[in-house]
Amino acid sequence: MSDEQLERENERLSALNSILLDTAKSQEKLIKQFRKMLLVVVVCFAGIICCMTIGFFWYESQFETTTTTTTTTDMNTSGDNANINNVTDGDTYNDDAVHNE
Repeated sequence: MSDEQLERENERLSALNSILLDTAKSQEKLIKQFRKMLLVVVVCFAGIICCMTIGFFWYESQFETTTTTTTTTDMNTSGDNANINNVTDGDTYNDDAVHNE
């Protein structure tokens, strides 16, 4: 190889090296930007989740908690023309009168 060919080969190699260095630098910048964007997205999602949780608890705190007391009552159908209408279950209990047979 002549000196001229060696010099051209060195120029090509130096050009290739500079291109690779520029590419590596631009990749580093892109990675830094990506990390910043990812951090911003994570912080935004965390803020949204916190706001939704606080809003849910605030909304639910507006309602009072009620307790229901259940009592049991015994009723019988003795006598003429007696019936019991259980409105809750929709059942009707009739006595043994002649007109109910």
